[in-house]
Amino acid sequence: MIADHVTIGAGAVVVKSIEESYTTWGGVPATKISNNFSVENIDRENRVKKVKV
Repeated sequence: MIADHVTIGAGAVVVKSIEESYTTWGGVPATKISNNFSVENIDRENRVKKVKV
């Protein structure tokens, strides 16, 4: 399983589930490189999604 909003680098080999949303992964085997958003931005985006639905 790969969570929503995950970025995986070209040529990366994913050997396990990636359950953390908003992260970047790369390498062989794939390891977490960075978080794409701060917690505040993730919370704000989730609130906006709830309002639009």
